[in-house]
Amino acid sequence: MRDYLEAFYEPQGGIELSELEGGEYVLQECEGCGLVFQRNVLSDELMHRLYEKWIDPVRSLAIYEAETGVNHVFAQVRQIADLIGFIDRQPSQIKALDYGMGWGHWCQLAMAFGITVVGHELSPSKVESAARKGIQNLSSQELCTQTFDFINADQVFEHLSDPLEILKNLVQSLRSDGLIRIGVPDGWNIKRRLKSANWQVAKQARNSLNAVAPLEHINCFNYHALVNMARIAGLEPISIPNRHAMSCSGRMKTMLRPAFYALRGMPGTTQYFRRSV
Repeated sequence: MRDYLEAFYEPQGGIELSELEGGEYVLQECEGCGLVFQRNVLSDELMHRLYEKWIDPVRSLAIYEAETGVNHVFAQVRQIADLIGFIDRQPSQIKALDYGMGWGHWCQLAMAFGITVVGHELSPSKVESAARKGIQNLSSQELCTQTFDFINADQVFEHLSDPLEILKNLVQSLRSDGLIRIGVPDGWNIKRRLKSANWQVAKQARNSLNAVAPLEHINCFNYHALVNMARIAGLEPISIPNRHAMSCSGRMKTMLRPAFYALRGMPGTTQYFRRSV
C-alpha cells in the first residue's frame, strides 16, 4: 500500500506518509445493497491537504487535460444535447447545477448551449479557476435556496463520506420534473478483482482497483447499490435516448442498458434519475 500511494501521488504532487502513520485501509460491504466502502475516512483537515497539496492543483489540471482528449469533449457535448432533447425546452429555459464541478469543463460546455449553469465545488483552487471562466459557485447553504431542472454529479459520489444524505439534499433542490445524473467508477465484480490485489493495474483495465482507491474513492458502487441509494432518496432510474445514435440498434441498446446492468449486477457508470412517481 505504501508503494502504491507513493507511486500514485508522486506525479500529482507527493504524499506525506507520516500523516497516515498507524492508519488502516479496511473495506466493508453492506449486506443489504452490496455497497463496498472504506471504513476509515480522512479528517476534514487531511481531506483538504489531500486535494490541495498532495494533489497539486496545477499538476492536477495538466494531467486532467492530457487524459481527456477530443473524444471526451465530444461525448460530453452529445450527452448535453441528448439531455436538452429529452427535457424538450429551449436551453435558455433550463437551469442546471454541476455538483462537484471540478475545473468547470462541463459547465463551460453547457453554457455554450445556452443553459443557465452554476456549480458547487469545495476546492478553493478549482472555485477560483471556475470564477475566471464566469461560472458561479454556490455554497451548500445556497443550494438549499434554489431549484434546478438538471443536476450533474459526475465522479463525485464515490468521494463522499455520507452520499445518501447529500443525495437527499440534492433531491430537495430538484424540480418536480427534474433529472439528476450520477456517474461513478465501475465497481462491478470488485471482490474478484481484490483477490489479485494488484494496485498497479491501469484504471480502464479489467482488473483495475480504481473503484476502491485508498483515501479518495470511499464508496464503490455496483448498479444495485447506486439504484438502491437513489430510491431511498426518492428517485427512480430512467433512460435518456441517444438521439445521435446512427441506427435503431444503437438507440435500442441505450434504452435497454439499465435492464442489462440490473440483470448482470453491473454498475451503470452513468445513470439518470427522476423523482419517483
